[in-house]
Amino acid sequence: MIRALLFRFRPSSHSDEWTIVATYPDKRKAEKAYRKLERLLEDMEKNESEYETDWMPSDANCWLNGKEVFFTVYTAGTLEDVYSVLEKFNPEKIEEYKNYQELIVRVRVPKGLTIESLALIDEEEAKALKWLTEKCGEPKVEEDGDEQLLTFNYKGEGIYFDPELYLGPYTINLKEKRNWEVWEDED
Repeated sequence: MIRALLFRFRPSSHSDEWTIVATYPDKRKAEKAYRKLERLLEDMEKNESEYETDWMPSDANCWLNGKEVFFTVYTAGTLEDVYSVLEKFNPEKIEEYKNYQELIVRVRVPKGLTIESLALIDEEEAKALKWLTEKCGEPKVEEDGDEQLLTFNYKGEGIYFDPELYLGPYTINLKEKRNWEVWEDED
C-alpha cells in the first residue's frame, strides 16, 4: 500500500507581512469584493489541496472600511488568488505593502514656526517634516501654549520600528527627539 502525504510548508524567513488595499468607486462594490474574498478564504479552508499558497487561510485577515478592502497575511508573496478576486470588481486602485502601518505622528514645534524656518534650527528635522507632508498631506495644526502640535496620519509601508522613525532618507530617533511622538492609528 502506497500513501501519498501532502505537506504544506510555512512561509520562510524570506516572507513578509503583506497587506493589499483595494479601493473601489463605491461602498457597494467594495462590499461585494469583500464578501467574495471571505468566500475564497472559506473555500481555501475546505479545499486546501486545490490552492498553491504558502499560507493558511486561517492566518489571513480581511476587512472592509468604507470603499476599501484590506487583506493581510504573512507570505513570500503567493497572492494570485486574492488579486483575482479583488480585480473582478474593478477597483480604482490596488496598493500592495510589506509591513503596512497606520500611524499618527505628532511633532511639537515653537508657535509660528514654519517647516521652512525650522530648517534654520534643525535641517534634518525640517526635511523629515517635508517628507511626511509629501506622503500624508498638510498636517493638522493645534495651538498649545507657546508651541504648536503638527499631527500627520500616515498609511503605508512600515516606517516606525521603536524607537526609530524612518522617513525616506531621514531617521528620527524618538529617544533623542523628545518633540516627536508616534502611535498606531486604531481607527
